[in-house]
Amino acid sequence: CGAVDGNGNAIFLNKGGWSKPTLIDSPSAGLGAIACVSNTFCMAVDGNGNALTYNGFGWSAPVLIDPSGGGFQAVACAAPQDCTAVDINGNAFSYSGPTS
Repeated sequence: CGAVDGNGNAIFLNKGGWSKPTLIDSPSAGLGAIACVSNTFCMAVDGNGNALTYNGFGWSAPVLIDPSGGGFQAVACAAPQDCTAVDINGNAFSYSGPTS
């Protein structure tokens, strides 16, 4: 489970309890949505077309996955290797897990 508060902070289940609101992205990026499928994997998307992933210890830097910069409004994950984000233009982007 995960949520984004009104200030763009991520709130997520972390090793059995809820995290405190945490700024994981630039405030100007406008964190849009977060999806967590386990204590060791979450994905968040922002208004600049970036995705960030959580590995159980910390968040990755933002990675541009929507070069149109349309901004994301939703993300859903069935598993760490199966996430889909949808931007404000209705384009879907798939994530199939870490590359390393």
